Amino acid sequence: MNLYARRNHAILLLLALTLSLVLISWSAQTMAQSMGDMPTYGQIEAAGSGAGDKARTILNNMLGEFGQNPFAAIGPPTELLGSMFFIFNACLFVIGATWVGYHVISGIAQTAHEGEVLGKRLSTLWLPIRMTIGVGGMLPVFGGFSLAQSIMMTVGILGIGIANLLSTTAIDRAADFEAIVPPPAIAQGVGTVGFTGELGRDLFAMHVCTMLSNDFRSKTGQPMHEITFDGTRLVAPDACGSITIVTHGNSTRSSYSVLGFRNAAVDYDKIAAIADRTNQHYPIVLQSANSQIQQLAQAWFDAYAAEDGQTHMRVNPTPLYPDMAVAKTMFEAQQQFLAAVRSESKEDHSLKDRALSNMREGGWTTIGSWYSTFAEMNAAIQTAMTQTTLQVQSPEDALAVAGGRRIESVHDGLASLGIKASTAVASRTEDYCDEPGLLGEAGTAAGMGTATGNCSVGQAITLAMTNGVAGDSGGNGMVNPLIAAKNLGDWLLTGVQTAYAASVVARSTPVTAAGLGASESAGTTTVSGLQAKLLKQGGIFGTILSDLVGIAPFVLGAMLVMGMILSFYVPFIPFITWFTALVSYFASFIEGLIAAQVWAFSHLHAEGEGLGQRTEKGYLYILNMLLRPGLMVLGFFFASAASVLVGTLLFQMFGPALANVQGNSVTGVLSILGFFALLLILLILMVQVLFNMVYELPDRVIAWFGNGMEARLAKELDSKIDNHVQTFARWGGKVAMGN
Repeated sequence: MNLYARRNHAILLLLALTLSLVLISWSAQTMAQSMGDMPTYGQIEAAGSGAGDKARTILNNMLGEFGQNPFAAIGPPTELLGSMFFIFNACLFVIGATWVGYHVISGIAQTAHEGEVLGKRLSTLWLPIRMTIGVGGMLPVFGGFSLAQSIMMTVGILGIGIANLLSTTAIDRAADFEAIVPPPAIAQGVGTVGFTGELGRDLFAMHVCTMLSNDFRSKTGQPMHEITFDGTRLVAPDACGSITIVTHGNSTRSSYSVLGFRNAAVDYDKIAAIADRTNQHYPIVLQSANSQIQQLAQAWFDAYAAEDGQTHMRVNPTPLYPDMAVAKTMFEAQQQFLAAVRSESKEDHSLKDRALSNMREGGWTTIGSWYSTFAEMNAAIQTAMTQTTLQVQSPEDALAVAGGRRIESVHDGLASLGIKASTAVASRTEDYCDEPGLLGEAGTAAGMGTATGNCSVGQAITLAMTNGVAGDSGGNGMVNPLIAAKNLGDWLLTGVQTAYAASVVARSTPVTAAGLGASESAGTTTVSGLQAKLLKQGGIFGTILSDLVGIAPFVLGAMLVMGMILSFYVPFIPFITWFTALVSYFASFIEGLIAAQVWAFSHLHAEGEGLGQRTEKGYLYILNMLLRPGLMVLGFFFASAASVLVGTLLFQMFGPALANVQGNSVTGVLSILGFFALLLILLILMVQVLFNMVYELPDRVIAWFGNGMEARLAKELDSKIDNHVQTFARWGGKVAMGN
């Protein structure tokens, strides 16, 4: 390449860099204006230096002044670990200096031999840069720590700051009545909640249908009609649909429940007040959105219906549906609606003040301890926000219901609109008994039907028990699998304790006590003696009771083990996974500090261009230190949201799956226990896989930049805990069976 071409290449490169900087500056300014202030470096650093942050507390206590401010600890070491690091770093520095001396001598020899500075193998540009970075990075002048370790520590503090900003945002938004899973999610039997794009399409179709109908009326000499709104119902004429504001009564989530789990950190009364405010603001915002959508529909219709004055033929092609304009209108309506609802509660929070203070104080490291609070808050907001919904009847549905006379031009116009507005009311497949005559009717009425049409008392009992304790654990008919597991486990343990209390009372009666005394004198067990007494005195009923007494230890033992796992272990999975990920994070942090000196040493390789391939892992580890804490927080909240959605789907699918597997087979007591055990396995696997995102998400995201940094320690700890739980379950089963 000649000098002229090189100069042009340099000019083009300079222009490209300048343009890139301008674009980055402009995009950052635009985003700041449209999305709010972006966090600055100072804010990130301040968030990583919080006095109450547990991660910084651990690092500060372990590393002393260097942990508090890495670049301020200039001088000799003052801590035990600092002295150890000084010896380690100094040894590597001496070896590195020797290695540099070798390369200097080698470079002089190459220069003398080849007549070219540093010879042909060594880069005159990159060799000085690498040597400077390597030697300078290895100097142990920061309280025994090196410059490379100070850089790694600073990046780690910034990573903690990012995680704290994320966790603080989540806590503050949750306190401001924002659910982790926006309602209504996948709850069944609920109409449209809020002002969605789908509602905008329905409104648009209603107006177009009305305009098409009025156009037909004007051509046939009939009076024209308008869409009316009486405060609760928006009705379009000529069967062009309707939108009704439906209030579902006062069924908000309270702070007390006999059948389910509640958390005192959640302010249920403040959340329940949302239901009243949403009911007040729905008519106002709906009327405003309707007016704006009407203008968009009028513009579309004017372009669609424009005709030639002589031929009366349409002169324009069918206009496109203004998707972006409608979506923007509904988004603004939703923001107006939420602002109106929340403006009346600026001083209120969905969480009680003491709990909110405790959540903020611990920083990002303690977020895993508060899963149940987030889950209950989400469930309460889900329930409150869906107390008032919008029931939509689209023009197509309304015309189909009306039947009989149809206006052809209306159907043609709606077809050309290119959208199909459908009802927003979710349907639910009902269980039924597909048996002839009275048996089928009685079975359906008694709730013994299944999704396949089989009649089964055992399946009905299984689903009644699971759905009864899980049906509203996520709020609004949704299922939070961890709260559902807690409820189900508590009830199983309550059943075991009740059975034990009943057996104590039964053994205390004179007749039973006499029988038990006789059995003990005869050398038989308590259960065998009770069975013999029942057989002798009870006839056929005694036989049945005797059989029940015989299998009672097995049944109660199985209930005890499953109840303890469901009630104790499953709800702790988020915390266990989070804590193991934290332990792995601190281990990787220490690894990064120690390896930083080796990373600086790797710059001393003389050959090649750039900073050298051997330094790549060190730069990747900087990215690991910066991003892993924040990605752990994101993984935790993604898992929290997914657990509700997937858990709801599991319980929605479990009934049909059970009906298909069982068919008309007999579902007895042992079958019910077996299905409970299967549900237990599904819950554990689902929750474990989802919350493994706490360390899987950082591993996979960071791996996009190069070789992944796997959290092997977290996986090993998680696996060992799971093995201990399995061992405990086997031990509990043996104890329950009396072995």
